[in-house]
Amino acid sequence: MPEANARVNLSKSLSNLRRLFGDYLDIQRTQVGMAAKQPAYALDAAAFEEAAGTAREVNPTAERLHQAIDYYQDDFLAGFNVRGALDFEQWLETERLRLRAMVVQCLFALSQHYEKRHNYPQAIDQLRRLIRHEPWQEDAHRRLMWLLARSGQRTAALAQYSLCKSILADELDVEPSSETTDLYLYLRDGSGQPEVAVPEPSTQLAMVGRQTSWDALQKSWDAVPRTGIQCVILVGEAGIGKTYLAESWLAALHSQGYGTATSRGYPLQGGLLYEPILEWLRSDLFSPIFKHIPEGHRWALAQLLPERVPESPAMLQTGPAIWQRRHVFDALAWMIREPPGPIALLLDDMHWCDNETLDWLQYLTLSHTDARVLLIGTVRTEELHPDHHLHEFWRRLSHERRLRRVELEPLNRVHTATLGTFILGRSLDHAEAEQLFRLTEGVPFFVVEILEAHAGRKPALLADPSLSQRLVPAGLAFLIPPRMYAVIQERLSHLSSDAELVAGLAAAAGQPVSAGLLAHAARLDPDRLNFALDELWRRRVLCEDNGQYAYAHDRIRDVAYAELSPMQRTNYHHRLASTLAESYAADLGPASGRIAAHYEQSGETAQAVYFYELAADRARAMYAYEEMARQLQRARQLLAKLSTDSHSWLRDVRLLEKLGVALVALKGYAARDVLEIYSEAVERFRQASQNVDPPVLRALAVAHVVHNEFDQAAVLGQELLARGSSDNSTLWRVEAHYVLGITNFWIGEFLAGRRHLQTALAMYDPALLDQHLADCGQNPNVTCRSRLAYLLWYLGYADQAAVLADEATKLARQAGQPFGIVYALVWSLFVHSHRGDIDRTRRYADEAVSICTEYGLEMWRAMAAIFQGWAWAETGDVTRGVALMQQSLAALDATGARYALPYLGMLAQWYARAGRLDQAVALVDRGLSVVEERGPHCSTAELLRVSALLRNQVIGADEGVAATLERALSVARSQQARMLELRVLTTMVQLGVMRRAQDRAVAELRAVLAWFTEGTETRDLVDAAALLRDATN
Repeated sequence: MPEANARVNLSKSLSNLRRLFGDYLDIQRTQVGMAAKQPAYALDAAAFEEAAGTAREVNPTAERLHQAIDYYQDDFLAGFNVRGALDFEQWLETERLRLRAMVVQCLFALSQHYEKRHNYPQAIDQLRRLIRHEPWQEDAHRRLMWLLARSGQRTAALAQYSLCKSILADELDVEPSSETTDLYLYLRDGSGQPEVAVPEPSTQLAMVGRQTSWDALQKSWDAVPRTGIQCVILVGEAGIGKTYLAESWLAALHSQGYGTATSRGYPLQGGLLYEPILEWLRSDLFSPIFKHIPEGHRWALAQLLPERVPESPAMLQTGPAIWQRRHVFDALAWMIREPPGPIALLLDDMHWCDNETLDWLQYLTLSHTDARVLLIGTVRTEELHPDHHLHEFWRRLSHERRLRRVELEPLNRVHTATLGTFILGRSLDHAEAEQLFRLTEGVPFFVVEILEAHAGRKPALLADPSLSQRLVPAGLAFLIPPRMYAVIQERLSHLSSDAELVAGLAAAAGQPVSAGLLAHAARLDPDRLNFALDELWRRRVLCEDNGQYAYAHDRIRDVAYAELSPMQRTNYHHRLASTLAESYAADLGPASGRIAAHYEQSGETAQAVYFYELAADRARAMYAYEEMARQLQRARQLLAKLSTDSHSWLRDVRLLEKLGVALVALKGYAARDVLEIYSEAVERFRQASQNVDPPVLRALAVAHVVHNEFDQAAVLGQELLARGSSDNSTLWRVEAHYVLGITNFWIGEFLAGRRHLQTALAMYDPALLDQHLADCGQNPNVTCRSRLAYLLWYLGYADQAAVLADEATKLARQAGQPFGIVYALVWSLFVHSHRGDIDRTRRYADEAVSICTEYGLEMWRAMAAIFQGWAWAETGDVTRGVALMQQSLAALDATGARYALPYLGMLAQWYARAGRLDQAVALVDRGLSVVEERGPHCSTAELLRVSALLRNQVIGADEGVAATLERALSVARSQQARMLELRVLTTMVQLGVMRRAQDRAVAELRAVLAWFTEGTETRDLVDAAALLRDATN
């Protein structure tokens, strides 16, 4: 442009400036500037430049960075230009670039500030703003990808790579660098070697007031390589900082290259079984393990993670409940032990875990002590009621010295102020610190909420008295102070209508939900839902993890749910229930517990009953019998509220049958409530004039046997036999003969018992084994042989008894079912101990006790341990042996089983040998009182014999001793129990108290001994023969 024209343009421009801004400008011949002494004005560029200088500090404060960024509303003199002024344009562009670089520096510094404090939403927001200023900043894209992934938004991280690639191609015509591509591949499928500069997590914030707790975690971790598995429980009220401390410590550990995984429990009734464990297994730490699962574990894992381990027909298993459950436990333990250790696993909100998860954790910790694992749990004190399952878990682990319990208390004044300084990025003066402590009482969550909710204002401004007058719902009054309730309520009150709806649904859900489920339940189109979720995420109401949305903190959810009206709650729970039912229509099982809970909350009781029963079926399929029982009990409670009709009894009796199965699996037939449940089920059938289902008849009969109620057992056994015959069911005829066989055994009807057990074995069809196991939990080929063996000993066939007992044990071992093995071993112990085979008794007892301990079979463990003690006493360790027999008998009584009578004579004789005659007499008297009350018993003759022996030791031979022995002999002969008859006659000859002539007693003993054709080397026959030789001499 000619110089003359340029001067004309400049003259016009200066004239316009004087007219518009004359009072504020200082126009000189060579320059134009702002007038220093004119009316006050604010120059945003100068203020920004001054504030932005803080970005060059080592630790710039968030407050100053935010201030600088707020000044930068747009590029310098955006939209302003002077035609033809090339020098001016060049200067303007230079200034724009310089100032833009400064705001980019501020945004990056602010992003790092938030990242170090694990405030990923804010860190991500700053990086996105940075990229809007300079979209070609590949480092920023890469950093953003990493933060999105760390905050659980893997899909968004991958999408960010696509955006970065597109921008670089359009703007610079280049491909992303190898560093960015490697990160993308790593996030996509775990390949590649990402080189992302990950700043060390800020442990200072997590350690404010928590140095001791941090050290406790570190000490337990350091102990793992030496001692094996350890557990640390962080205990404290909600908001005290348990989760943040654990996650920060875990992040520091992860940054050192160690394997870590995180999961949590959720409060909603009907939660998923084993879900915290499965959440660990779904993490990247365990992904490689699924490629080489042993065949023995594939079946169990297929039940829990079908999406990872598809089930095949070859993997199907059958067997008793306790055995199947143990397979599940073993498979899960194998998975946890596979990654190279040591590893650390966090279970947040452990108090909300299902009991099956807690049982498994106890099993892992006590049975796999060499596992190189640190378990970290967080527990809220307010959720720990006296009978919570966690108390037993803690007790067992504490006893084994594998538990460290860390109590977290509120912060003191100094630490509260320190935390406030971290959050605000500046120091608090004394008044501010005091006000902050008074408002929050040192609870870290409240500190964060109250400062971030009032960013830029001093805490003193929160002294509004109306805040403490807010009405807090009764259920939350002891959990959330009125001021804090008001702060959270204020945050929620600014939500848009769509966001408020989504927040309400998420609060009603009670656990993470997918965007798809929220969209369906909220009836929002994708765009409106995304805007609502984005709003909730930016306001830190919800957080996202792998496509699932949940509340950022449970206290926020508590307030959100409390703010819903009763009508809204009912509506939201109905929406969630129906949406879940539609989403899982192909397989309702996994979601059935959640659906049931939502239908219950929405007042739709019939639907709730239906889905609680489905949830119980699902729990049974996963061998989670405690959860199964809980779901069925809830279903029955709700069913009782519905109006009765012609079909209501059938629904209730079906629930009773299933509840009986669950309780037998959990407690065994000895539990009184098992007897009560099945009795009620039979009564419901009778009231409806319907035939009782065979499984119910058998279960109730066995329960009566265990409680020494043999008359009732015999009646039910006959009814089961008739039912099996009318239905032409081999299975139920076999089971009926088994019931009648063991019933006749216990009442001393040995010949009838033998006939029934032999018939059962003759009728048994191996092709029906799986059905026997599924319906009755036992293999008749093992159980009938075991019981027949002991019965044959009474009848005098000691060698046949031993052979049959060994056959049963061999068959049980071939089948490989621990319960069957224990059953065979325990009943063979009666045979071998009575035969005097001390060595075999000791070996079998040790094996049985070991298996029972491993599988939690308390009743059977107690029975086997009595024989353990007997073997110790027989080999000279009398004190130890008698003590074990005494303790084990008490343990057997504690199970509710009435199996003590056969052991009382055995223990009483050892009491007597140890000089404890009073205890011996009391024990036998206890047994005889039961016999007098209940009627005939297989142990009657033996108890009478031992009673006579003890009376003879106490007061000597008299008519009472003789009468007792005569009665014992009469009982033994009436029962045709040749072995007991031999014992009684041997005692008569030994004591010389027979009313008849001594030579007559010897003759009768000789006649009985001559009857025996086998077992001549057993203890009873050897003793009798030796006594006869002495008498002859």
